[in-house]
Amino acid sequence: MKSIKIDDLPFLAGKNRFIERLAIEHERRAVMLEEFTGEDAPFRPTWWQLLDAGMRAYESAAKEVSEATTADQASTATGRFEMVARGLHELEEGVLSEGKDKLARGMEEVEGHFSGYVAFGRINIDSNLAFIPPRHWEGGKVDWDECRLEVFGGPTWVGVRILASSDVEPEVIAQIIQEADTIATDPADLIRTGAPGRPTPMHLVEQEFRRRTEAGAVEDRVTRESEVLAIWLQNEHPSLPKLSAKAIRNKISPEYRRGRMTTDS
Repeated sequence: MKSIKIDDLPFLAGKNRFIERLAIEHERRAVMLEEFTGEDAPFRPTWWQLLDAGMRAYESAAKEVSEATTADQASTATGRFEMVARGLHELEEGVLSEGKDKLARGMEEVEGHFSGYVAFGRINIDSNLAFIPPRHWEGGKVDWDECRLEVFGGPTWVGVRILASSDVEPEVIAQIIQEADTIATDPADLIRTGAPGRPTPMHLVEQEFRRRTEAGAVEDRVTRESEVLAIWLQNEHPSLPKLSAKAIRNKISPEYRRGRMTTDS
């Protein structure tokens, strides 16, 4: 099975779209609860209703400011606008806090169906998109406007993008989780290149090299074997940072020589 092209996944388009999706889910849960408990259940406004009311109040307050004709009217309208804006901001922050908790829980599977969210980001601006481990959200500091997640004692993820399980097929989610499990994303496990903070999938290359060695499929020269492994990495894991054949050769040469000596003897 070919690796998924991460950049082609249907990510949510920014913070506001994430808020909207969370609010829609909350609305659906409220409807289901109402159907289950009956009409006598106490009324509780949903996030969707609160956000809708807040946005309408925001637009109304903004209109009052623009239509004010005296200094007193402008002062009163501005005060009301600022109060509404603060309330709407606090509501959005509350929804996003719940979203952060969902990201920390990761995807949940029940009988082949997935729910929840996962996120991808870049260790630095030049690296490829990579899976962000759910545990990084537990104590991480999020800047939703800048799409950045700072992990205490770990990396800072930039260009963070969120994927909802409901937007992709279950088999795609299963493959994402499976591939994520094979990629070392813990800060202590990151093997770095010359670019600070950029992870490399050298361990995947080493695993493939050992598999080829055991199968007796290695090339006669380490230079050629390194080129084959570089091509394999690019084809099988196109979303991961590339490795040069030279870097691979430097890494596998000692093990390659030992393998050749064993074969020759």
